[in-house]
Amino acid sequence: MNSNAFSERLKELMDAENISRRSLSACTRLQRKSIINWLDGKFCADYKGLIALSKFFQVKIEYLLGLSEKYETANKIDINIADVPKIFSGRLKLLLEQQGITVYAFSKVIGIQQSTVSRWFTGNSVPEAESLIKISTKFSVSVDYLLGLE
Repeated sequence: MNSNAFSERLKELMDAENISRRSLSACTRLQRKSIINWLDGKFCADYKGLIALSKFFQVKIEYLLGLSEKYETANKIDINIADVPKIFSGRLKLLLEQQGITVYAFSKVIGIQQSTVSRWFTGNSVPEAESLIKISTKFSVSVDYLLGLE
């Protein structure tokens, strides 16, 4: 995952909306320091930040991450952020079941420790952007789908 692609896309969206870091922070309730780090390309947003930005700019997460050049309006699904780990877990279980893949085999394919995948499976955590991209690519689904936004 290239945090620079995310950074550049975030800058473009902010410029198009003529919104400052401070205003974006206030409107999304995201920490200003996080926004600064994202814009500087130091980090990529976690799932909470990605969802907040997707909702604010009304774009799909794939677009935010620079995975798609096509500017698509995001579905207006009102999701409780606290439900995302369980939604992600359910969708991951379904995808593994549909393809007949074990947690062990899946962890090897995407290069993530089995204990980490198990935490995702139990709904105790959600992967970072890089892993979300690997999972979406592996199963040919969108990050928006994995996080319950479509």
